[in-house]
Amino acid sequence: MTRKFASCPVLLTSVAIINIVLWSSPLLAQTLTLPDLPAGCSYTENRQQPMNSVVKIPAATPLYSEVGETSLSLITVGVQCEGPIAQQVSFGVKDSGTLAWKGPGQDILATNVPGIGVRLMTEAQSAGSQCQGMGTIRAGNAAGCRISREGEEKRQFTFSLKAQLIKISHNTPIESHRSLRLENGGAVMLGGEGINQQSIDIMNSGLLAPVIATEASCTLVGGGDRQVMFGNVHRPPAGTKEITLGSMAATRIEVACSPLRDSASNNYNVAITFTAGELHSGDTTALATSIDDLAIRYSTQREELNWLKFGEKVPMNYDADHGSDKSHFVETFYWWLRYMPAGKHTDNGAFNAVATYTISIQ
Repeated sequence: MTRKFASCPVLLTSVAIINIVLWSSPLLAQTLTLPDLPAGCSYTENRQQPMNSVVKIPAATPLYSEVGETSLSLITVGVQCEGPIAQQVSFGVKDSGTLAWKGPGQDILATNVPGIGVRLMTEAQSAGSQCQGMGTIRAGNAAGCRISREGEEKRQFTFSLKAQLIKISHNTPIESHRSLRLENGGAVMLGGEGINQQSIDIMNSGLLAPVIATEASCTLVGGGDRQVMFGNVHRPPAGTKEITLGSMAATRIEVACSPLRDSASNNYNVAITFTAGELHSGDTTALATSIDDLAIRYSTQREELNWLKFGEKVPMNYDADHGSDKSHFVETFYWWLRYMPAGKHTDNGAFNAVATYTISIQ
């Protein structure tokens, strides 16, 4: 004689966590190599501040949004002249004319770090000198200040170049320590003219060296909670051997994650952890049910072997063939209802069990 049990669902509920560890090495303010000035002139400021902080990009950041510090001053130069001078003094910035500008305002330069662009801005204060073109630098735009040769009074200016990082695609890296350089060649030159000339290629000099860190985010495809059904279950009246009852069940779990995973470096992976609502007799591979001699085991293989442990991280497979703006990870889990002979073997009727699964990014 056998006892028949109604097949009630085993409920799998879901949560998600994110793990990212970042570091950066601070770079201190430095001085620029500037042109020699004619007699009667001197530098009042000479400061270069590399961009090297950790720039965190939240998962939901819209395109063309500013990220990181607001308008960091990269370079500040001040000049003062008094009386007539042998030649004019100038300082400013201009592009090479071959740059690929992006964004609604055509004022963003793409860099070698995916999804990261730079907007450059200039500011100036002047007294008795001429400054023009201040503001956001765009295609064909030049900005600078100059002090003319003639004049008895004190003439001065302070010129500043600022930079702002911009998100220009959804493929920003999980973590990048690369110095920013122009993606398609060209140059943005910052230079001065006095007795001689000096210039620096701003975008290819290593001056912009932030640590880029994108918050990864995954969503479950097809919803979160899953139900596992085993069909009609017939339990033997007695036995000393663990056996499978009912039908094997399969659960396919898929997540879509952003940003896109770098196929060259495999810069992040996804794992899943099932946590048992209750273990059967302390067995880490057996989920207890509401009937004491029935338990549930699972595996990523269709055969009844290599049982996985509850509480153990299981890597999910990366679906490289899934064409979209997100990276997909998928795994199929197989579930077996097992008769456990050590139980009281007296309960019958409906049964249930609950496990929680957690998706983690590594």
